[in-house]
Amino acid sequence: MSRWKFKRVEKLSRKATRCRFCFEHFGLKSPITDIAQARWVGPDYRNARTRIVIVMLNPGSGEGYKKEMNRSGLPMLYGFRDGSVSLRELFRYQRVAMENWGTPRGWFLEYYVDRLGLHIDEIAFANIAWCAVSGNKYPKKMLKECWARHSSDLMKLLDPDVVVLAGRAARSFEGAINEMLPDARVIRMLHHAHRKGREATRREHRRVRRLIGN
Repeated sequence: MSRWKFKRVEKLSRKATRCRFCFEHFGLKSPITDIAQARWVGPDYRNARTRIVIVMLNPGSGEGYKKEMNRSGLPMLYGFRDGSVSLRELFRYQRVAMENWGTPRGWFLEYYVDRLGLHIDEIAFANIAWCAVSGNKYPKKMLKECWARHSSDLMKLLDPDVVVLAGRAARSFEGAINEMLPDARVIRMLHHAHRKGREATRREHRRVRRLIGN
């Protein structure tokens, strides 16, 4: 991304980390990761032949066996919020951490990057909700609030050519994205944690690769 645009993404992301509106007004509870999480924007995203953003609903709550992994990342998130860590530093940390995301370990990047023939440095990820919620329960009022406060502005800054909406819940924002980004192509995709089986996964990757031109 150009320097000025990236700085605006950084400013927006830092603002989001200081937001606790939904927890103060909607009775939600935080898991271990009690802070909004900026999502990866590749260093070559701005100059990619096709700017692709993969949009999901939320960051995982990291409960259960992932507690220690999430606890280890909190200093970086707090440092970014407080200004001692830059967004580029946070992304470098996140790039390594993403290797372990998903079940089985590493499935997240394999599903959204490798099997779609994409390059991690040229794409971006985004969540409708920036904060994790204990129990992974996201009321509509929270999602609408986070979209209005943070996510919609991020999508405008990223200005993608293609938006991949992963999962049924994320698809509920398809209309808003189409209205806001009329020139972007929106592609629906199964979430990486779907339970439709291996053959459905193979068909999905073939279909989405064809739609994005890979």
